[in-house]
Amino acid sequence: MTILAVFGVASLGALLFVILATHACSNCDAWLYGGMAVSADPYVGASTAARTLSFRDTARRRALYGAAPGLDGATAHAMLDASLLSRGYLPGIESSVVTLPADLSVPELDRSCGVVAIEAEGTSHLSSAGRGTALRDTDDPSAMAFGACGEGPYRVEGVGTAIVRAYLMPGLVAGDVERTGLPEDVLLAHAEAEVLLASVAYQPSGELVRIEVTSAGGSIWALPEPTSGCVPWAVVVVGAGLTRTRTALPVEDFASDRGLALAITCTGGGGGDFDVTDAGGDGYLAWARPYAVRGAGVPSANPNVTIGEAYVVGATAVTLPTPIPATPVL
Repeated sequence: MTILAVFGVASLGALLFVILATHACSNCDAWLYGGMAVSADPYVGASTAARTLSFRDTARRRALYGAAPGLDGATAHAMLDASLLSRGYLPGIESSVVTLPADLSVPELDRSCGVVAIEAEGTSHLSSAGRGTALRDTDDPSAMAFGACGEGPYRVEGVGTAIVRAYLMPGLVAGDVERTGLPEDVLLAHAEAEVLLASVAYQPSGELVRIEVTSAGGSIWALPEPTSGCVPWAVVVVGAGLTRTRTALPVEDFASDRGLALAITCTGGGGGDFDVTDAGGDGYLAWARPYAVRGAGVPSANPNVTIGEAYVVGATAVTLPTPIPATPVL
């Protein structure tokens, strides 16, 4: 009887683990410490999907819960490289070593799209980088990566020396910027979202909604609701940082003026908005793309990136994909 009892307890424990893991409980820690809270997820797996998204070069800030990381080029590069490879980029190609500040040409991206990754050497540090006058401030003084289509020219601001690497995104070409009307950094961030969300069996729509907020504060609120269930959206924000969603879904993003996160709209007004940090107080832009569950819910390890074929429509004109059934209220 003792053996049977032990076996029974072990079996129940294994079953509970499977239930918690597959149902993406957002409050599992509460159960471990005595009393399981009801999940706030609007549908099963919402928190798991939300945790897949973050801006590409914020790994060290996420590890420090948003605190500013110190100078450590080697560690910053290792974490950035892992982040980029997980998002579908080909292995980085070292392009040059430059003295900062520097104007760059990246021939490896000629007629192609990818990211330009910058790694500060030793005690060197970065401050901003990008194309022309549209430079983005860095969130990590030792490494950053910005979306780029074509060989340049690009600009990097900082002090000391830095290694420049090019990471190509298969399936995108320089003409996709003009075709979609999306800025380079936004185009690449949405390509990354496709790859990351494919790991949880999500499939994107061919349409995006553009949202413009002209004043400080506020939320991403102009996303349409389905007639039933819920629709997840990959949202890329430029000009503000994302702090949290109003539905308590996790936001794993600590970029100061960019963001990549999951929004969810449900029938009856559930979800769809973020708290934002608009340090400049001049508003921001967002591009949101709706997703559905892929086929029978089978994840894809090597999805074909389709953002280059997508197009922007108005919020009232977007065709929503098949919604995900909402989590029943207990």
